[in-house]
Amino acid sequence: MLLDEFGTRFRFFDAHTFKVWPACNRNRATLAATLHLRQAHNIQPEDVESITVIGGTAGTQLLCEPLELKRRPQTSIAGKYSIPFTAAVMMIKGEVSIRAYTDEGLRDPAVLAMADRIRYDPTGQSTQRVSPPTVEIRLKDGRVLSHQAQGAPGDARNPLDRASRIAKFRDCVSFSANPVTAGNINRVIDQVENLENLADATEIIRLLAPHE
Repeated sequence: MLLDEFGTRFRFFDAHTFKVWPACNRNRATLAATLHLRQAHNIQPEDVESITVIGGTAGTQLLCEPLELKRRPQTSIAGKYSIPFTAAVMMIKGEVSIRAYTDEGLRDPAVLAMADRIRYDPTGQSTQRVSPPTVEIRLKDGRVLSHQAQGAPGDARNPLDRASRIAKFRDCVSFSANPVTAGNINRVIDQVENLENLADATEIIRLLAPHE
């Protein structure tokens, strides 16, 4: 039926993802694996001897090489297309936000020092369109930990929780060309979460619109 599950199931999200990290999509598998290892083993940045991104696809290699340039992106867009830089952000901060790609973020000494410990190994590179790389973290205590992520936060199998969705919205709106007040941000969050009960959904747009 054309209207079957109308308003209760949104089929768009069966095949599409919520882009939780503001970087090229080819970073996702590396970031998911890095985050998993960081959380599962309580890894602190100072514990890390080196990080190796192994295999993946030609797209993975494209975002890893030339390594020296990828470790030191000079522009926001270059940073977003760099696995070594973006993975370094994840290991240092436990998240990747828009601020990582500002002029200040691109010069963050802790991130750059971590990026210097990241390299790429093409061994096992796949010719398939989608093939996640393995992330191997060597710790200073001699342990070697590795993980290959089969999904990423925000995809159909790993939906974001409420706190993560709100954090993503707050990160994005903080860079609005026309600043939005804290009160309006909170009201927008409340109204979006109760969208079906709104008498006029255009109120959300008005709350975000610039005011004289």
